[in-house]
Amino acid sequence: MDGAMRTLFALFVTLALANSTARADQMAVPGLPIKLQSQPAANSKTQSSTTTGTATISQPGAQLDLDDIDRLVAEERARLGTAVPSSPGRPLVAPTVPKPKVDVEFGRTVSISVGLGQVNRFVAPFKAIRIQHQSTATVRKQGEVIYVSPTDTTPFALYIEDQSDPRRTIGLLIRPHPDVPPVQVELSVPGYVAAAGPISRGKAPSHILALRSLLRDLATGEIPPGYSLSAFEPDLYPAPRCAVPGLAFVPSQVVTGGEMMVVIARIENTSSGVLELDEASCADRDVAAIAMWPSALLPPSGSAELMFVYRTPALSGARARPSLVESTE
Repeated sequence: MDGAMRTLFALFVTLALANSTARADQMAVPGLPIKLQSQPAANSKTQSSTTTGTATISQPGAQLDLDDIDRLVAEERARLGTAVPSSPGRPLVAPTVPKPKVDVEFGRTVSISVGLGQVNRFVAPFKAIRIQHQSTATVRKQGEVIYVSPTDTTPFALYIEDQSDPRRTIGLLIRPHPDVPPVQVELSVPGYVAAAGPISRGKAPSHILALRSLLRDLATGEIPPGYSLSAFEPDLYPAPRCAVPGLAFVPSQVVTGGEMMVVIARIENTSSGVLELDEASCADRDVAAIAMWPSALLPPSGSAELMFVYRTPALSGARARPSLVESTE
């Protein structure tokens, strides 16, 4: 074969190889990192293999399995940052750590991010509260404080209601997030002032405590320090009155001291039935308190003590004492 024929044969072989490569490119899956080998390995069959996410086709025109295609598509999406979230549900909202004091309004819901798996603390503006929620979180109250411990990232509504007026309700949309630390939030309603709670026994006014202590001591047969016992004299002390049919009433003792005076009367049921004494039937304008011992129920011929407490300035029979320092002429 002369030189011209050799050149023409080499050109024909080159064109044939180029056409084969073009046909293989048309059969490849577009958009995938596929590497083609133009030279098949010796003594090998048509096959598909993958190394580090790249499919290698040993012969032009070879087909990829569906499993390989799905896997390569997923890897390419992950590489491009377009992978579908692996867990179902809505994506987490970017967390914003709430301020220590948050202003809220009645009838409106405020979104607050809290720590996932943490104990989060809220202080309500009400003295007595009720809470409502539907979630897997642990929610408990202690006075006006609410503790919230979420167990998953699902947002949920938490309603805080004023027990004295259900119209005063605060709504919170709790958004648990793993990147938020435990939060402590004081909830404030601008312009709202909580009503004062009822006075407990330990915080009663001092004169009420003094009355209770005095009557308790007298009922048990004791005379408190600073007080003295004397017999009742109608001309010196006020006469208690009780308009109760079937009740015999005899004032007998007087206990005085400080700003209080107690007139103690013996009462007896002279009727044939049981009498229940209503202290209001023995009330008077100058009487500060009335107590009966040992029971307000009197059987026939039963007796008890009835104590009337007066304030000393109200005594009409008080006598004047001459001064020892005033000059006399």
